[in-house]
Amino acid sequence: MKKTNKPNPEQLEEIDNIMEEFERWVKEGRFPEDVSALRLKFEELVRSNKRENKEPTSDEWTELTQKQPGSVVDIKKNTTLHKFVLNNRETLLQLLQPDKVRKSRKFRQSGHFVDQKLKFSVPNDPNPSLFDLISTETKDKIVRNNVEIRTEGIRLTAPQDKLMNALMRLLHEKSEHHNEKAENFYRGNLETQVVPYGGKGQKSPSAMIRIYPSELYKAYLDNNDYSGADIKFIKTLLQDTEQQKFLIIYERKYEVSSAKGQKEYRTDRIEDFQSLFKIVRFFEGLTEEERRELDQNNEEVREKRGELVIAFNPLLTDQINAKYVEYPEDINRRTMIATGGHKLVTESVVALRDWMLREISTKRKTAEINDIKLPFLLKLDNYVQQKRKKLIQARVQSAIQAVKNLGLITDHEVVVGASGQWKHIFHLNLDFE
Repeated sequence: MKKTNKPNPEQLEEIDNIMEEFERWVKEGRFPEDVSALRLKFEELVRSNKRENKEPTSDEWTELTQKQPGSVVDIKKNTTLHKFVLNNRETLLQLLQPDKVRKSRKFRQSGHFVDQKLKFSVPNDPNPSLFDLISTETKDKIVRNNVEIRTEGIRLTAPQDKLMNALMRLLHEKSEHHNEKAENFYRGNLETQVVPYGGKGQKSPSAMIRIYPSELYKAYLDNNDYSGADIKFIKTLLQDTEQQKFLIIYERKYEVSSAKGQKEYRTDRIEDFQSLFKIVRFFEGLTEEERRELDQNNEEVREKRGELVIAFNPLLTDQINAKYVEYPEDINRRTMIATGGHKLVTESVVALRDWMLREISTKRKTAEINDIKLPFLLKLDNYVQQKRKKLIQARVQSAIQAVKNLGLITDHEVVVGASGQWKHIFHLNLDFE
């Protein structure tokens, strides 16, 4: 009689821990199989040679076991889940995107916004310094806010990037997003407000959405289940990000018809120092009892009856009908799985992911960058200054592995450039969905 290789009790317990978390994903339609069919896949994965037997590195294990505020999963109780995700991330990503219908659901981010996130500077650059470029009006704004600006552009932490993805996804859902010529295209579900933008008295429309806090929590976590710790973390993140201001400098190009009927190109230069969004709390139709409880700072009333009105910086929707980058609606979850866990999603991973998405949107087949510049693109400038070469190399390789796991690239190579310098060539997956 042929002996079967059944999972042992320890493996079955591990599967139970994994299924407890993934069961919610199945109920929400994120996997094609039912729970029982999915369990069989995991049982096979656990007992077969397909599973990688390597343990997480010491650095990865330290990050995985650290307390993680805002996570749905209690890491101390579910380290096996994180190990499983880390070691089987490519298989999980394949399960998460089983068909074209599920993969095709995307939202847009303004190309100008993505460009701002990807800006970087290299020491000893011969180009004019940042403060040689900005106006007195913008300098005064920076001085009034009592902050030190070292670089232009938008530098976000990994949780802040995750938050912006959630907000842009909600803007997509609350807006007209089919007809690019419509006046309310990506303008939200409230009347658009015209706000100061670009200096010298210029103004621009600000998209606005009205949502329940629970909608934000679900979009951020990509999960319908969230805890009190999750709420506290996301609310703090939302408030902190709203207070942060960024130096935004870019050019908006467009086409006009001359008096002779010929097409000509014009350029608007946008320069400002602003937050990415503004938040207004809204409470409608409160009873007298609810009003009194609200005055006493009753959190239950705030969550159930309160709504958020969010006004988006015009940058986030500027020319979004023509200049944009598409993101899968589950980009936060995919990125987490591609790296092996929430704590392993770094600024470097986010930057390389966004660069690949931008290049794919332009239909380029390859993306190239000099080896010297890559650490600066990946937000590793502090490590460059500290000359931590091994750590830089590890972060670069982790980011490259993550975009491979995401399916954004088909190959990566390092070659000698025409000037004798090393450069990275990323072969893009133009079929990415």
